[in-house]
Amino acid sequence: MPFPTVVWVVLFFLAVQQIENNILVPRISGHAVGLHPLGAMFALLAGFQMAGLLGGLFAVPLAGVLWVLLSAAYRNAVTPEPPPSRGWALGRWRRRTPTPTPEAVGGRPHDASS
Repeated sequence: MPFPTVVWVVLFFLAVQQIENNILVPRISGHAVGLHPLGAMFALLAGFQMAGLLGGLFAVPLAGVLWVLLSAAYRNAVTPEPPPSRGWALGRWRRRTPTPTPEAVGGRPHDASS
């Protein structure tokens, strides 16, 4: 193989690797855990910086868990709690109280034929 072809092949593989590592992997892993690709990239960089290769492996899933927990806490803090409905408590009380029959009240029973 001539020398210029080797250089072009090496450059091509470097370009494909850079595109895969810097564009595709953050998008795919971020989409899988619900993170923005830039957030996944920052998680990867922080994980590698703090704990090396092992930190890089667990950075995106850990960032996804933290994102879900923080967004749920924010939603619970911002969303007002609905007022308690009075109908549920009264409805349960009424169901427990037996309905009086006409005979018990002293009236005539309802006759379907009349």
